[in-house]
Amino acid sequence: MQQNQSRREFLRRCTTLGVLGVASSYTTLGALSAPVLAASRPNGYRAMVCIYLVGGNDCNILIKDEDDHFDAYQDQRGDRGLDRNTLLKVDSGAEKYGIHPAMEEVKDLYNDGKVAFLANVGSLKQPTNVASYVARTANLPPKLFSHITQKDFIRAGLPFEGEQRSGWAGRIADLYNDTWSAQIPFNLSTSITNNVWQQGQDTNPYGFGGVVHIVNGYQNLVPVQNERRMAIESSYSHQYDNPLLKEFARKFKTSLSQSDFVRDALRSPIQTLTTQFPSTRVGRGLKNIATLINCRRSLGVEHTQQAFYYGMEGYDTHTALGSSQASNLKQLSQALKAFNDALTEMGLEDDVVTFTNSDFGRTSVGNFSGSDHGWGGHQLVMGGSVNGSKVYGTMPQFSGDDPQYWDNGRGILVPTTSHDQMSSTIAKWFGGFSNSELRDLFPNLNNGFWSDRDLDLGFMS
Repeated sequence: MQQNQSRREFLRRCTTLGVLGVASSYTTLGALSAPVLAASRPNGYRAMVCIYLVGGNDCNILIKDEDDHFDAYQDQRGDRGLDRNTLLKVDSGAEKYGIHPAMEEVKDLYNDGKVAFLANVGSLKQPTNVASYVARTANLPPKLFSHITQKDFIRAGLPFEGEQRSGWAGRIADLYNDTWSAQIPFNLSTSITNNVWQQGQDTNPYGFGGVVHIVNGYQNLVPVQNERRMAIESSYSHQYDNPLLKEFARKFKTSLSQSDFVRDALRSPIQTLTTQFPSTRVGRGLKNIATLINCRRSLGVEHTQQAFYYGMEGYDTHTALGSSQASNLKQLSQALKAFNDALTEMGLEDDVVTFTNSDFGRTSVGNFSGSDHGWGGHQLVMGGSVNGSKVYGTMPQFSGDDPQYWDNGRGILVPTTSHDQMSSTIAKWFGGFSNSELRDLFPNLNNGFWSDRDLDLGFMS
């Protein structure tokens, strides 16, 4: 790769590697010049935060509050549907919507213009409706309704033809890698679950659980723990001939060095935050992200970009849909409010975008008290740079008159908006990518079915 090569060409070759499953790292392709990156990347600090709702979030998160629509919704959903009187009513121009009653804080953020919803989002390789799905005339994503495959397809942003090795946040990290000077990686995760989204060909995310330690007692200064540390450091400092042991020692040494660095950096926050986070798992996860952002100066990332991930379990609601989803969405809503308050305290409300993803939506007709694996579902995006108080995309009608609703006895929403379109809109705001670069970053959008207008859904300012 020549120094003057565009980052579009770099991305194109990187995604080709991901599609073909080639094991070689991106560093073998050469380095982009710093001026090329500096000319296109946004100035100052900017971050994106993915909250992944693990298991497939049911579409009860958002309902269209109009007579004909709600009647069809209730007819299909039965006792899995929400009581219309309990909906948190909001307006979006001429259309009226109801947010799940457990999401009071999200309703307020929506009314304040800080939250937008994306309707009927899902995995797509091309625009698809019920007719083209049933007839198999559309090029479909692999293994629809499969947790493992669909969550990787969505987070990778690749056609999934061959072995997957990277996600779209990981590929952005690879793009920045040769000009990245911070000691911590571009991608940070506050979840114990692995995620393809942050995995690059040449970069890996850093996991942070709030307490910095690799080995129990490693950070203690009492004599017995000092001896333990010396033994550990001696083991990874040994010169191994076996390539696997050599690589393990290298990565372990890097992990220990990063843990020391992060532990020290956390002692120097930019300010003392007064925001109180809820004592829930998702509350602690977003508090950890806020803590890392508040230490961005000591971490050496104050004037660059970062990507954060948190995986929230509990959305595979085959049973007890009503109570399980209500509990999860209440916790999510409260944590989002606290996170927004913390960002406002730091003066970064306009510089951080937070968004949800999930494996898929769920069926309208379920089994017993739950709902099964579906396809399309609703997502939300939050931030000061979000064009909020709006619902983007097409809400389903839950009837046979809707070409996107497969009334097959289970009730499946065929997505009207691709997850890649949602992701490309965020990536454009985040990294200043051009349309041609977005098509290379998200190859599913570069197959002739999507216009340039489809690459930016308009929910980011």
